[in-house]
Amino acid sequence: FLKRGTIEALLKEGKKLSKMALSDLDFGELDLSTIKVKNAAASEKARNIIDEARRRVERIRERTEEAIDRVFQADELSPGVVQLVKVYLAEKRKISVGDKMAGRHGNKGIIARVVPEEDLPMMPNGVPVDIVLNPLGVPSRMNVGQVLETHLGWAAAQLGFRAQTPVFHGATEHEIGALLKLGGALWAGRFLAPAVDVPDFDSTDVQSLVTSIGKVGDSFQPSKNGHPEGLGRSLDAYLGLRDKTASALIKALSAYVVSVARAVSSATTAPKLKEAGWPAASDISGKGAIKRGLDAAVVELMLKAGLKPGGKMRLRDGRTGQPFEADVTVGVIYMMKLSHLVDDKIHARSIGPYSLVTQQPLAGKAQFGGQRFGEMEVWALEAYGAAYTLQEMLTVKSDDVSGRSRTYEAIVKGENMPKPGVPESFNVLVKELQALGLSVTLGSNESDSIFGD
Repeated sequence: FLKRGTIEALLKEGKKLSKMALSDLDFGELDLSTIKVKNAAASEKARNIIDEARRRVERIRERTEEAIDRVFQADELSPGVVQLVKVYLAEKRKISVGDKMAGRHGNKGIIARVVPEEDLPMMPNGVPVDIVLNPLGVPSRMNVGQVLETHLGWAAAQLGFRAQTPVFHGATEHEIGALLKLGGALWAGRFLAPAVDVPDFDSTDVQSLVTSIGKVGDSFQPSKNGHPEGLGRSLDAYLGLRDKTASALIKALSAYVVSVARAVSSATTAPKLKEAGWPAASDISGKGAIKRGLDAAVVELMLKAGLKPGGKMRLRDGRTGQPFEADVTVGVIYMMKLSHLVDDKIHARSIGPYSLVTQQPLAGKAQFGGQRFGEMEVWALEAYGAAYTLQEMLTVKSDDVSGRSRTYEAIVKGENMPKPGVPESFNVLVKELQALGLSVTLGSNESDSIFGD
């Protein structure tokens, strides 16, 4: 080693280095580039470490100097401006009619109506839903995932777990169907018998059940008591699971169903349960090992609470209190508010700028333009027989230059509307045809020319 800035050796050649000797050195006084050891491999390794350390220090120094320069350099202001102050304001936008929203499956749409909470459809337990989606957003579109998300979200909300479903390795129908019935049983129990203790299922228990469901082969034939509206297999397919955690969950579920049935009916024995209108619950009441009948008992409990095993329920109209005619799928989904707010898009125009070439109104809110009246809109007016409205749309309200002025004069003077003239777009078409070398004329007969001699 040499001392920094000198040719004086700090350690004499041949001295053996030890941890004690190195701990006493002040590396700030050393010129590390002069280090030499007898072992060539060790010397090369030390040289590489020193070079890499220098490169890292240099990169940090460059980044630091750039940050310092950005702070101290003068602002590039326009001539005559001494100081510029920018104030940013945050504005809270409440959801309103016309705002755009979307789910995670391309199911986008706009808000059609915002109503008070008491007017929203209510579930059987009196809790209103948050949002109502049009069912026409499901058929004929390749986004059935939104339905499965609704079911799985409902089960996750009731059982208290978070679900992560990759695109091609997500939850199957059997898994969602089983969790749907499991969550539905807990929801029905909380609604019908809130005094009964709810089983404490955590995410580990649910994961064990899902793993066990995946191991059940498709060769299993559902029992006859499986509800036809259920999703996936009957719960009876999972009564003989080998996993202890999943088996304990199924056992706790069956005990909870019986406890709720007894609390609601005030029956203490199986025959009394059956007389009180709980035949499926009576079949599994008092039995240690259940071989079949769990699915029927769970479905029976859900139906008593107004919940179908397929994830649907009979909602009540919040305005009238009367139930709707059909069952409605209810669940938990993730909805996003998109940055397409109606307040930023609303626009109206009477007169404004026109295109220099076509003399038609410009397009877009930024140009204070008009609304496009396209081909299909023309068909609509034709279908309604609105001939004069259609004529105005295509002439005096668009690119009939002379007709615009004459129409304004007629309105001011209180006279009848004049006949429209030739739209400027026709003249543009004629000029384009003339540019192709075609002689196109317009007149009352073949000898007249609109362009003169």
